[in-house]
Amino acid sequence: MLTTADGWCVSDLYYVPSSGLDYYSGLMEVFFEANLFHEIAISKYLRSVPHERLNRSQFDYLYGPGGRDAWHTNYNASLVMMHPIKLSFLGGVHQRKLFCNSVLVAFDQNLFDGENKNATSSG
Repeated sequence: MLTTADGWCVSDLYYVPSSGLDYYSGLMEVFFEANLFHEIAISKYLRSVPHERLNRSQFDYLYGPGGRDAWHTNYNASLVMMHPIKLSFLGGVHQRKLFCNSVLVAFDQNLFDGENKNATSSG
């Protein structure tokens, strides 16, 4: 399975448990030295270990209508991942405000249960 040429997977976000880091890093070193394309290397790794995939409702890819500029209309607080969003695209004040009012608010609610709601309003 690791020596066949087939297989490709999206590898923008993945988690390797600490118990599997030695195996993962050793395998990735071999793939790196062989100049194996990243998406193929991750596919081969996944074929060699038990793994779970995110439910499709937990992530979004911005390759459809609107592309990367559609991030704000597609974003919702229950997403684990949205790709590709690059902070360098948030150069304008309007885009930054959209980001802060949606993504950062969702981070606060999901990570801190909204307890930092007034952290910046101390006078």
